[in-house]
Amino acid sequence: MGSLRVCLVGVAVLALFGGCRRPPEATEVVFWTAEVEQDRMEVQQALARRFSETRAGVEVRVVPVDENVLPEKLASARAAGRLPDVVELGLTQVARYAAEGLLDAAAATAVIRDLGEDGFYRGPLGLVRAPQGSGYAAVPLDGWVQGIWYRKDWFAEKGLPPPDTWDRILAAARALHDPTVPRFGIVLGTHPQQIYTQQVFEHLALAAGARLLDDAGRPALGPRFLEALRFYRELAAFAAPGHSYWREARQYYLTGRAAMIFYSPYILDDIAGLVAEHRPAVPDLARRTGFVAAIQGPTGRPTAYGEVYALGLLAGARPEAREWVAFLLGPGYPDWLAMAPGGKMPVRRRALARWRDQALFAPYDPGLPDALAEGFTRLARWGFGRPGGARLVGDLYASKRVPEMIGRLLDDREPPEQALDWLRAKVADLAARR
Repeated sequence: MGSLRVCLVGVAVLALFGGCRRPPEATEVVFWTAEVEQDRMEVQQALARRFSETRAGVEVRVVPVDENVLPEKLASARAAGRLPDVVELGLTQVARYAAEGLLDAAAATAVIRDLGEDGFYRGPLGLVRAPQGSGYAAVPLDGWVQGIWYRKDWFAEKGLPPPDTWDRILAAARALHDPTVPRFGIVLGTHPQQIYTQQVFEHLALAAGARLLDDAGRPALGPRFLEALRFYRELAAFAAPGHSYWREARQYYLTGRAAMIFYSPYILDDIAGLVAEHRPAVPDLARRTGFVAAIQGPTGRPTAYGEVYALGLLAGARPEAREWVAFLLGPGYPDWLAMAPGGKMPVRRRALARWRDQALFAPYDPGLPDALAEGFTRLARWGFGRPGGARLVGDLYASKRVPEMIGRLLDDREPPEQALDWLRAKVADLAARR
């Protein structure tokens, strides 16, 4: 009994002076990520541990959520009152959830301004603006730009300038097209059921100032849109035959049968011969390759096309969630971008130098990383910045109406005016459902 009394007294003394006090529970920031692959999850979990080491009392729980099931997951979490703090989102998702009041624009804007608004490329920032008032709906994280990858050695032999305008693209396609070799002047998106077709057409149409919506958010498929359709049909005369999309574009280019293709930086490792199953048949293809991001039509201004991924801070998120977002775009940014060196381009200028020094770029012309980054300064997309525009664009992509229109134009030989009238009716129907 005596020893027990001593023990109890000792416990009481320890409790009095804090010896038995339980450590406070850590604040948990819940982060839903679309980077669900195992190797990427390992990187993100390591980043979460690094963050916790620098921010005592805060832990980050990284939850993989496939982007295809994100809407259902968010709806369920919202109904249960268990929303995450931060979610990785694509552009149309940013617009959707901002319109639904799910995103904290004030928190996102504060993070951007703390990091330095001027340090972001203006293209990504412009695409995540809040739908009402000033500020931003989410914080841009990374992305990619689509552009024309071309055989600069063939261009040099013919004395052709880089394909950065409609006229130059068409002239090069005509000059380099020789189906007897076979060598095709260009590979376009011609498959009527593939998103790639819309991505290529939208890029060329944006270059001519073709707008999907007017300033009030009403469908506005006018004369410049028709001009883009006519140009696409003319250019298709020098394209690879059949229904082409990104698979054919990659294959034709790697085998030396295409002078120009539209592609994102995800093709960098293929051209460089770093992927065993896609090794190019052309020696030193990377050194023979040029790249153009921004294209200019007969009207409009130089325009690039691409995708941006952002971090959405949800309404009601813990204040510490802002610190996690700032960490990912600060100390953790190099590791984040390295998860996909060709597909995750930095949206912050200060990260360009380190990103440029990646071994992935060694086989290429030294100016390639800057040419890619330049695309972010001229990035544009249909609908964004217009009332309800991003929602309509999302519906348009999901319905694949633009690829279907291209099929009517090229496969069914419909006149451009008729194909455009068909699309106008489809877009009006989609807009009426909003």
